[in-house]
Amino acid sequence: MSAGTLALTNNSASVGGDGTTFTTDLTAGDFIVVTVGGVPYTLPVKAVNNNTALTLVSNYSGPTQAGAAWSAVPRAALNMVTAALVVQSTEALRGLNDDKQNWQAVFSASGDITVLLPDGSTFTGPSWKSIQDILTSIDIDVVQQLADQVRGDALQVATDKDAAHSDAVAARADAEAAESANSSAQSAKSAAETAAGTATSKATEAEGHADAAGTARAAAELAAATVQPENLLQNMNNLNDLTDKPAARSNLEVFSRTEIADLLPGYLGQVDWQEMRGALEPGTAPRDGQEVDQTGIFADLYARAIAGKLPTCTEAEWQADPLKRGCYVPESSPGKMRLPDDNGVQPGSLRIPVKVGDAGDMSLMGTMAGSALPNIKGTLLGSTARGVYKDDVSEINGPIQKIQQYTGNGIVPQSTASAANERYQIGFNATLASGVYQDGVTEIQPNRQYGCWTVRFATRATNGGSIDALALATAIAEGDQINANAIIATNERIDYALLDFGAMALSQRKVLANPFGNNQPVEVIAEILRTDLTGQARWGDSGWIYSAGGYGTKGSYMEGEGIVVQCGNNSMGNTSTQTGTPHQITATTAVNNVPVRVHVRKITA
Repeated sequence: MSAGTLALTNNSASVGGDGTTFTTDLTAGDFIVVTVGGVPYTLPVKAVNNNTALTLVSNYSGPTQAGAAWSAVPRAALNMVTAALVVQSTEALRGLNDDKQNWQAVFSASGDITVLLPDGSTFTGPSWKSIQDILTSIDIDVVQQLADQVRGDALQVATDKDAAHSDAVAARADAEAAESANSSAQSAKSAAETAAGTATSKATEAEGHADAAGTARAAAELAAATVQPENLLQNMNNLNDLTDKPAARSNLEVFSRTEIADLLPGYLGQVDWQEMRGALEPGTAPRDGQEVDQTGIFADLYARAIAGKLPTCTEAEWQADPLKRGCYVPESSPGKMRLPDDNGVQPGSLRIPVKVGDAGDMSLMGTMAGSALPNIKGTLLGSTARGVYKDDVSEINGPIQKIQQYTGNGIVPQSTASAANERYQIGFNATLASGVYQDGVTEIQPNRQYGCWTVRFATRATNGGSIDALALATAIAEGDQINANAIIATNERIDYALLDFGAMALSQRKVLANPFGNNQPVEVIAEILRTDLTGQARWGDSGWIYSAGGYGTKGSYMEGEGIVVQCGNNSMGNTSTQTGTPHQITATTAVNNVPVRVHVRKITA
């Protein structure tokens, strides 16, 4: 920043300075950069009057502002930006030309080619044309015969493999059958030996099963007599026939989606107090009286406000009455909603209001109340013209005290006065009534802790992974705002316009206003509409040469005048090899009375 501050007046070219050294920091043609109301202005200087006064080239169009910080920008600095842009553009064009040459070789060259890579290295390999030539030379019929032979051989191998596998499986099955027959013979012998004992055991088990069957029958008959069919659940109803579903879910500790949502921390529109403004909970925003978008992360809060579920008022009411600033303003400006101001941020808002009950009065929703304390009164009985005689004081109470004592014409402290002729000055001190009244305090100060009042604009959203979706959405919204601000700042520095100069003739000079201000340095490229060798009219740069006269059409920026186009006296163009024009012209026939246009680009620091 440069020394001192500026005073700017809307629609005036005069600029005043406080603590500035204009004659040292600036010369005519330099620029001053100042930000007013969040908008940066780049202002060209016409004249430096003295250290504290200068004159702009054109009237300042922003709002009146005093005490504005500023920076001096020499005209040479802007010229350096233009030169850097030309270098970068040249490098980009050189890269495009290399790409064109590389692709030309890839498509049309025979055999191996060498292409130039962006880092300056090269790569050698076959071109696409050489690959096409190789594919063209292949005899498809011969390749097909070889493929058919290979396929036949593969099928025969597969058949032989299947036959060998079948033989192996059969041999294995025969061996397993022989082993199984031997095992079966041994098992039959053992089974015969155990059959006799098993028969005796089975008889005993049969008697036991008969007794159990009799007991089960009796139990079934008892159940049939006592069961109530209306109390039974049907499998096909999937528990939909429960008598008290909430009670059942409570017993099983199972909750519905709505009940789970109620268990989550916070609710939409909830007002809370947080200790650190710089570390607010995700999904909450300060209640600073600021404007927020009606869409995006505040869309649900806006919907709740317009649905009548939050206290609201108009923007005019909110601005005019600080006691209305506990309300939301759904349509504070196009696409915006204003939040309440509990933190006392906006001018005129009450500072740190205390939350109290509304005594059941619905009309108090969203309103605030000013400070108030109970009135404190004291009485004094008996007085004289110059004070109160000791014997006349019949009662002193409350915050009233004796603070001075009269003796004769002079006032002396009470402790040194004689008992005779004692008279007193009477003072009022509320501290005597309550210690809450303190010297030096200018506002009502209840017991308090400083923090930030917030509103929840979204309930907590979580997923099964490690990312908190609400925190992510909040971060994305903040990033979008940063990007939007950066785009706005960039657009204010860079701009473009296309000027139509119409048809122009030999030796003609024509001036049009600079679209960015006649004292704003810009880049200028003039083009003419000319028919090339293909017979098509195309726009292009004419170039410029001198050979016993001027050939070409040139555009320039002229400080204080605007954009200037000057036509040559011999021709408005010439051959491509002489002037570098892209029109592929070989004839030296004079060019006259052709349309002219100019590209104008603004780039500021």
